[in-house]
Amino acid sequence: MDDFPHLENAPITEALIDLRVVLPPGKQIADLETAATRVSAGYPNRMEIKFGNVQFQIGQTPSAEVTQELVGVGYSSLDGKNIVQCRLDGFTFSRLKPYETWEILRREAMRLWQIYREIAEPSRITRAAVRYINHLRLPSTQRLEEFLTAVPLVPPGAPEHLAAFLTRSVVVDKPSGVVAIITQNYDGEQRSEEGYRSVLLDIDAFV
Repeated sequence: MDDFPHLENAPITEALIDLRVVLPPGKQIADLETAATRVSAGYPNRMEIKFGNVQFQIGQTPSAEVTQELVGVGYSSLDGKNIVQCRLDGFTFSRLKPYETWEILRREAMRLWQIYREIAEPSRITRAAVRYINHLRLPSTQRLEEFLTAVPLVPPGAPEHLAAFLTRSVVVDKPSGVVAIITQNYDGEQRSEEGYRSVLLDIDAFV
């Protein structure tokens, strides 16, 4: 693997490792709750993870029914920068800004995954993913091509000023089967500050 320089002010606002799993029959939220005693020392803030469902009834008297199902529990560090989710369908570890290094991210995710694995006892992993969400703060006086290698092309004859764009590319590494979804989004001045442009670069790689 190539060695990349460590960026002291990395534009990464969130980096995560996500594993989707199949649990043995009978596993419940109560089983995941036992992770609290193993995790809470460094992750004191508890949260519930719920899945919402809305059903609409169309007829003479239309109605809507909203239901929520508890699917997991989560814990965050005291500063809120590290977040772990223990769900019935998988495990996620996230690091919010400021990002540190891949080695630190992977090491902490592996430590917490071992706790989840011992408690949840997944029978198999169905999906493994790594995702990096970057918010690039780029000077508005410079061309986007100086920072991005895949700026959308403007059709010939159209005005050259690119006020906003959204691209989504799905690429596949056939030998390994790894898929990467690369999203770039610039919504004009909505999230930008004076003199700068804010561009989202979202890279989601999974197998």
